[in-house]
Amino acid sequence: MPDPRGGEATYNADFAAYYDLITSHKDYAAEVEALAALIDRTTTADRPRVLDIGCGTGGHAALLAERGYDVTAIDPSPEMARRAQAKAPAMTVACAEIADLRSGDFDVAYSVYNVVNCLDSLEGLLDFAREVGARLVEGGLFVVEAWNPIAVIAAPPEKVVRTYDSGGARVARTALPRPDFLRQRLDLEYEIVVEEGSGRANEFTVTHELVLFTPLEIEFALRSAGFGDLRTLTALPHLDEATADDRMLAFSARYGA
Repeated sequence: MPDPRGGEATYNADFAAYYDLITSHKDYAAEVEALAALIDRTTTADRPRVLDIGCGTGGHAALLAERGYDVTAIDPSPEMARRAQAKAPAMTVACAEIADLRSGDFDVAYSVYNVVNCLDSLEGLLDFAREVGARLVEGGLFVVEAWNPIAVIAAPPEKVVRTYDSGGARVARTALPRPDFLRQRLDLEYEIVVEEGSGRANEFTVTHELVLFTPLEIEFALRSAGFGDLRTLTALPHLDEATADDRMLAFSARYGA
């Protein structure tokens, strides 16, 4: 199955070092609060076993582990996985893909922050859904976030520059979108510039190559893998009923339902 995060090449040591800083605009606490509420509503296990697929540096997984969930977090990037483990030493973290896991009795699996868009084809999406289903108990919950191509094509993304202060350094992150909507693709080029004092301390560029799966394609992949009780929602932390204007979506489904 294709690597759903671009692995070490994209999420390399340079990018991982600044990942928490350049995603600090995300309200991880609110997102985990909403995710935990959904888990508690849909599972009956005393201590649900939760699988985070494409955990990054563990922003969601570590907070869920603090709440007492039995969390396993995986990411194909060694640097991202290492940083996730450092956030929650007692949590199980592995540098791995979903197909590498032998265990198949998780109550909940989630893949958020649009990790699924890093898959490179519809075939890869179908394989991914099947691999997730094989790791869940009957009736297990799966939550996956993805870009909404309907909204993105209607209002294409533009260049975005964000700046951050970190220990006396100024970090500028420029996101430059390169869409190819005919092929349902959106490449995001990230330029990171770190300035200390009067000079540049570091500068690098990485490109995230994304596929804009439609809601129907994601629903088809989930149903083909044995999922039911599908809902299309707005992304975390809201999880409201989705509309065509929502740029990010969350899909919830139950395995075998």
